Amino acid sequence: MINLKNIFELIKKYIALKFELFKYSFHKGVSTLLASIITWALFLVPTILFIFFCSFLVGWYIGQILQNTSIGFLIVTSFYFLFAVIVYIGRNKIKYYFYENILKSTQHIFTSPEEPISLTSIDEESKSSQS
Repeated sequence: MINLKNIFELIKKYIALKFELFKYSFHKGVSTLLASIITWALFLVPTILFIFFCSFLVGWYIGQILQNTSIGFLIVTSFYFLFAVIVYIGRNKIKYYFYENILKSTQHIFTSPEEPISLTSIDEESKSSQS
């Protein structure tokens, strides 16, 4: 005859194990995501500074060639404005492209395959505790 108390005890242990597995998976996912964000930030800050100073250098150089510094900076600014207009026009395609790539690259973080939980070990543990 099946002992209901045993079944409820097994269900409670199973739920507790599933919750622990979820906690560890969530912790791993959040840790990986934060590590990726910090890594990208550490990469982007120097890159943005590099682009800024190169733009300043190019604007100054063009201004020296044209003998008018303001015109040099205006040309560099016009280049960035043209780039911004192109990005604005193609924003939906760009957003979709990045959305798909981010989704593919972060999918493993939140949907990792679960390790099989051995119910026989739970059953053996419950039998030994009853003895």
